[in-house]
Amino acid sequence: MDDGESPRLRVVDADAYLDWETVYRDNVMRLYRLMYARVGNRADAEDLTSEVFRTALGPLHLDVSKGEVRSYLLVTARTVLASHWTRHLGLPVTSIDPRWDLPYLTEPSRADQSSEAHGRASRILAALPDRYRRILELRLDGSRSGPGGERARRHFVTQ
Repeated sequence: MDDGESPRLRVVDADAYLDWETVYRDNVMRLYRLMYARVGNRADAEDLTSEVFRTALGPLHLDVSKGEVRSYLLVTARTVLASHWTRHLGLPVTSIDPRWDLPYLTEPSRADQSSEAHGRASRILAALPDRYRRILELRLDGSRSGPGGERARRHFVTQ
């Protein structure tokens, strides 16, 4: 500015974020619900959600629209989720499809949470490879408790 040049001003769109705190507050619950739906436990969902924000913090600029910020956060979430599944299962599970995941990206009503739990669990199990899905089904099936169920689980896992 010392060289007589006027300061560069830019128009701040009303549909843009002004600071990182607002980005976080507007998106943290959406991303947490999405991660929780994918991993099934609070601790991992919290860790993955914070990893999404840490990863996006560097390359993401606030001079873009809210929609672009949200899109970038979803792409980052997909990458973070793929890394998580690669570490835990040895293969990346990278599907975040807005058609199926829209309920996790919007505020749920209390009535919808319990009625859709079975459907969500079924979709999560269906997304897993056959071997991992079968292991979980055997582990979670209450009718296979006891010695017979344990033998069935051991037989399947060792095959």
